Amino acid sequence: MKNISFFQNKFNLYVISITLFGCSIFALHIEAPFKIISINSPLFFLLVSALVLLIHYTILLPPKGNSLCMDSSIYLATIFIFGVETAITLLFFSSFIYAILERKIHVWKHTFNFAIYSVMIIGSSYIFVFLGGETGIINLNNLASYLGALVGYYIINLVIVGFFFSFRLSEKMYTIIKAIAQDSFINYLISLALAFI
Repeated sequence: MKNISFFQNKFNLYVISITLFGCSIFALHIEAPFKIISINSPLFFLLVSALVLLIHYTILLPPKGNSLCMDSSIYLATIFIFGVETAITLLFFSSFIYAILERKIHVWKHTFNFAIYSVMIIGSSYIFVFLGGETGIINLNNLASYLGALVGYYIINLVIVGFFFSFRLSEKMYTIIKAIAQDSFINYLISLALAFI
């Protein structure tokens, strides 16, 4: 009886759905077995290390409770320069290492976070390509593809996290998204703009 009520809870179903969706699209886009064609090993391990540090050490901003995490900048820059396969491979290894380092965080939270990032990275890469973006050297003549990827990344995150808190707190989606957008827009704009640096 307890298992049936677990699946009747909207919050639990949402977490399971996003986790399955994110992990599935990750599996569809990853090159087996983590074949890195477009990046050399020292740079790859440097980026994984940087991501783990950036996830662990966020920049605290006023008012209390706000912080800036720069990992999204690295994922977006990796999409622009090396492609989606490299970006999600970085995500996999940095998430795995962070999960080992932060064992006190429940596994489902690590997995859910991994799935969210998978959806954001893969979704923004599709937007980037759809708008004419090409991986390699950043070409500002096609600024729309870069801006589209940045905006897509933010909107995907806003919607997924908005539904998460809407189901968890049993509040209206509009109220949650409005609150998250007001608190995060400037921080996100800064971290996403740094993808170009």
